[in-house]
Amino acid sequence: MIIDAQRDVQLGLSPEMHSCVFVMPGVPPTKFYSSAPERLAGVAERADIAWVNCLVADVRKESETVAPLFGFNPNLVRELLRGRYSSFVDNDTQAGMMLPTVRVRKGKVSALPVLVLLREGLIVTVQDREIHRFAAFARYAETHIRKIPQNWDRAEKMSSILLRLVDENNEQNYNGIKSLAGVIDSLGRMLAREELAFDRISKATYELKHSVTVFQSILWENYETLRAIEHGDADLIPARPETIEILDSLIKENSWYIQLGENLTLILGSGSEAMQDYHAVHLIRFNNMLSFTSTWLSVLGTMFLVPNTVATGFASTAFVLGPGDLWWYSAVLVLVTAVSCGLVYFAVSRFWRLTMADALDRAQAVSQFSRRTGLDRRSIRPVGAKPGAGR
Repeated sequence: MIIDAQRDVQLGLSPEMHSCVFVMPGVPPTKFYSSAPERLAGVAERADIAWVNCLVADVRKESETVAPLFGFNPNLVRELLRGRYSSFVDNDTQAGMMLPTVRVRKGKVSALPVLVLLREGLIVTVQDREIHRFAAFARYAETHIRKIPQNWDRAEKMSSILLRLVDENNEQNYNGIKSLAGVIDSLGRMLAREELAFDRISKATYELKHSVTVFQSILWENYETLRAIEHGDADLIPARPETIEILDSLIKENSWYIQLGENLTLILGSGSEAMQDYHAVHLIRFNNMLSFTSTWLSVLGTMFLVPNTVATGFASTAFVLGPGDLWWYSAVLVLVTAVSCGLVYFAVSRFWRLTMADALDRAQAVSQFSRRTGLDRRSIRPVGAKPGAGR
């Protein structure tokens, strides 16, 4: 390992430094660190084989400045950055690929680009300082280069390094599934708490399902890039049987994780259906309780209101009542009260039954709609309504 004596020898090794692993005639694989990328460019130009790893604050903004230092055409970088997560460009003498680097933070998935630029005898990776994606390979890069068969030509040796970089990036991305599995377990604990609000669980389920969907989109674009490398017949990536075999295994592994993401989506979809049904059951219970309470409160109110109204009417001067009228007066009060209570009970109970049935039908319709489309009930709004309206 060598640290740039002109600039950084007094500061020592820093995580902010760029690195270069190179092989020169008569010189074993050596690692060189410098805070100035142009110093690494000078070393790489004289090397037989070199891998340079540049750390920048923003890949999309600074790559066009870094790439020309190592002899790459800025148009190659611009063409690569047109992709959303991943892309592959082959210009015969120069080639490049943009690989996605997945980050999972609090269950939310995001992706940052990593550029891999390739020309004869040189591989340059440009990545964000926050990622340190190739740290494991950088530690053993000298050993890896030493183990490459000496009878391979330069392009074949470069392909070995390139595929090792792609493999490490993929492995780091796949670790995101493990993080999402932990979030799914936390969501399961939330579902076990009956007192938790439906809105909170629904939001958490949607966010997790969205994260899995984003993760799948990233893997699909990565899959297309790997397929383009395998079938692109790039001059800089020779089609040795070993190379084709490694690429094929990388593609199969990527496909397996895509399928795993689809399975997670199905599981979360089933959980959403269960939550819709759970909410519908609670809605029915609430309607039953409200129906029971309202019915008997109405009956009790009628029992007090009707006799009082009848008694007030008979107490007016229009009716002259004496002690002899007590028997039929009492009979009228009892009969009118009983009939009124019966009518109130029938009307109120029938009204609430219709309301409860309508609520159940609407809950079941929303549940079936969610099963077919995968949409959450919070995302459903009338046509023309603004997002968030009616919540």
